[in-house]
Amino acid sequence: MVRRTDQAFWPPYPAKPRERVLAVARPRGDLLLMGLPNAAIHCSTWGEFCHFLERHNLEVLIESWNGWRWWSDAASDPKSFIVHGKDRQVRALVWQGRRKRFWIVNSKVWANRHADRSLCRDLEQVAKATGLGQWGTPSRLGDALQRRAWKRTHGWRWESRPPIPVRRRLIDGGVGGRAETLHQGSRFSGIWEIDQRDAYAAAWRLPKPSGPPGMGMGVVEDARAGRTAFGLCRFTITEELRCLGPFAIRTPDGLAWPAKPGVYEAEVWSPEVLDALSCGIRCESLGLSSV
Repeated sequence: MVRRTDQAFWPPYPAKPRERVLAVARPRGDLLLMGLPNAAIHCSTWGEFCHFLERHNLEVLIESWNGWRWWSDAASDPKSFIVHGKDRQVRALVWQGRRKRFWIVNSKVWANRHADRSLCRDLEQVAKATGLGQWGTPSRLGDALQRRAWKRTHGWRWESRPPIPVRRRLIDGGVGGRAETLHQGSRFSGIWEIDQRDAYAAAWRLPKPSGPPGMGMGVVEDARAGRTAFGLCRFTITEELRCLGPFAIRTPDGLAWPAKPGVYEAEVWSPEVLDALSCGIRCESLGLSSV
């Protein structure tokens, strides 16, 4: 059942290899298609260049952006975006077609190779050896290999989010009224940060009439002043409430909304503090939890 749910929710895994044709972009704007004799395409405009990208389903290699005829048009095109490396050098330019994305990649990413027939022949050999089709960069090829290995090993599709059991535990243990989208590699300072994102005031970064939200100390004071804030509070209930408590706590049995007299601590947004104050609960700001 878990696998069925996962397959119904996530997009299908591409079973067929990428049927892309390697091409080399010349400085004057022409395209040289590999694997075809004398297959040189002259492009008079950037729009015509993009037309050939889609028509021939190309994966393009270019040796240098300097002096490339269509660089300014490509960089200003709203359908394209530039990929930079860690050294802030341009690694690729991606153009969004009607159905697919097309990459124009600096050939230097392949161990400083030149964009020529020799490199294209080597990449074609790599495509045949892996059975995954043409990929413009080593990282994208490696990602494709990881996805295939994951599917063969685990029997389900690669996901950019944590595994289903982990996601369900996060959702079941979430305090807020929504579940934040989590991805592999996401890091949090503590559980309080997940609570902050899951809360109904998750859009706390948006401009508000009261200014930016407060974080940490002073959430009770900010709540009394009508400001948006988030932080750890100590709640003291002196008389049993006739309804669920306005804040949630974690117990060994799961989440609970205490209503019986006692002292409790929880990370809350200022609206929850106001609800607690309206119920006659004493509130004290404690900053942010380290958990």
